[in-house]
Parts: sequence; structure tokens; C-alpha cells
Amino acid sequence: MRIAVFDLCGTLYRCNTLFTFTRWICPKNLLRRLGDSYWGYLADELFPQKQWRRQQHLKSLRDFEKEELCYYGQKFVREILPPLARPSALALLKKLQEDGWATLLISAAPDFLAEPVAWQMGFYEWHSSLYQNGKLKRDLTGCKEKILKEYFPWERLLVCTDNRSDEKLLRYADERVIYTSQRYKDWWLQRFDPKELREV
Repeated sequence: MRIAVFDLCGTLYRCNTLFTFTRWICPKNLLRRLGDSYWGYLADELFPQKQWRRQQHLKSLRDFEKEELCYYGQKFVREILPPLARPSALALLKKLQEDGWATLLISAAPDFLAEPVAWQMGFYEWHSSLYQNGKLKRDLTGCKEKILKEYFPWERLLVCTDNRSDEKLLRYADERVIYTSQRYKDWWLQRFDPKELREV
């Protein structure tokens, strides 16, 4: 089986879907605003492993029932996200699907956002972080390769991502499409072939 793995945030869409979602659904929430403040950005710069901004955005959703988030997640994917789609990633996804590849969405985004994207884009299967009560019960950040191992052996593997935490996942791939900003280009160049990079 030929497998193509796609990341969600920054890859299929030119944004962090969680942050964009919380700004849309609870724009006045204090925790959300704190996460988007100067201090939030500073915390992420100084202590990136703590993902402090992400934690505030997740906490800002605590007043919503999971069923509400699933409803609004579908609405968000259908009505808000389309202008933020990355055309080249969508074109690649469509071509691979037409060529018979099994396409997997493996994302650290919460499930109430990943699932409607997976259905809308026709993914073969999807895996995501699991949201529960303002935090992630399961977080796929930096460990997506553990999910991938469930599909071994494969005939060929392609991975499309922009995420530096996906480095281990990318090491398994036969083909890579890596989206990068100018800021992180040197970091990627130290690890992978320049021909695999797509500067955005």
C-alpha cells in the first residue's frame, strides 16, 4: 500500500486551526486573549516545549460541551477555513487520491477540528489529539510516527508537513513535501534535501 500522510495546521491550511477557531468562537474570552497577547508569544519563545499559548486557547473552550464543539467545528471547517486553505497541498492531496494512494490525516489539532476536515477532504483515515474539558487527553505532538507504525509495512510513504516536531515522522518517508517559512528554512536545510522544501 502506498501511504501519504498529511499534517493539518500550516500544511493543508495556512494557519493554526485551533487558534483560528477559538478567535472565532470566543473572541472575548480572557484566556484566549491572554494566549494571543505579547506575554503569550514571549512565553512560547522562551519555553516552546510548554506550548503555553496552546494551553490557554484550549482552556478558553472549557465552557463548551464536546457536542457543541463538534457542531461548531463542522461549521468552522465548512464556512471559515476555506479561504485559508493551501492550494498546493490540496492539489497534491487530490492527485494522490486519484492515483490510488491511501491518504492519512495525522494531526496534533483537536479531534473536533480534524474529523470534519478529514471527512470533507476524503481522507482514507484520520488521527488527531483528543480534546476533553479544556485540555488534551491525548496529544500527538512529536509522536505521530507511533501512529504510522500501525500501517507498516507499506510499499511507499510520502509525508507532507510544515511541523518541525514531525522530524521523526519525516525520517520514515520515501518522499517529503516540507512547507517552511524563511524563519525556519535553515533549520530544515540542516536536516533534509533542499528539493523537498516549499518556502511559504
